[in-house]
Amino acid sequence: VQWIDFRPGVRGMDVIAQLLPNPTEMLKALGMRPVSSLSVYPPMITTLYYLTVALAVLFVGAVVDYIFFSGVLSILELESYNRTLVELIVGGVVFSGLSFFMVRGLLTRTGQFSKFLFLIAGLVLQGVLMMGLTAIESDVAVAASDANIEVGISFTYFGDMIFVTGLVVLVLIYLNNRRDIPRWFPARSK
Repeated sequence: VQWIDFRPGVRGMDVIAQLLPNPTEMLKALGMRPVSSLSVYPPMITTLYYLTVALAVLFVGAVVDYIFFSGVLSILELESYNRTLVELIVGGVVFSGLSFFMVRGLLTRTGQFSKFLFLIAGLVLQGVLMMGLTAIESDVAVAASDANIEVGISFTYFGDMIFVTGLVVLVLIYLNNRRDIPRWFPARSK
C-alpha cells in the first residue's frame, strides 16, 4: 500500500481501493511489483530525520577533527586538559547513541523516541551537547593562545548555527504540516 502514489490529483484510486482486499489481483492490475524499498515520509518527519542526522554528522565530525587533525591534541595532552579529551570522547559517544535511537524511534515508530515529547527532549539534549562542544572549543582556543600553539580553524561553531537554523526550518514546516505529528506518532494508551 505504501508503494501506491496517493497524492492529490492521481486518478484511478477508486479501482485500487476495490482491489486492496485482494493483493494478488491488485498486483496483476498494476502490472509490476514495487522495484524499491524507498519510503516517503511526511515533510515534518523528513525534516526531523535530516536535522538529527546532520547534527550527528557535524558533532562527531567536529570531535574527530578536533582531536586528530586540528593540532588541538598537543594542548589536550597537557595534564590540565585530560578531562577535556574525555569530555570530547564521551560527548561524541553520547551524541551518536542519542541520534541513533532518535532516528530509529522516528522511522520505526517503536521505542522511547517514538513519542513526540521524548523526540523533542532528545533534540533539546542535542542542542545542549552542541553548546557544550562550543564551550570546550572556547576553552581550548584560550589555552592555545596562551601556549602559543596554532590550532587551526574548527567548524564546531557551525553546529550552533545549523541547530538554530534547523529549529527555525522545523517550526516553519510544522506550521504548514501540523497534522503530520498526530498522524505519525502513535496514540497514547490509557
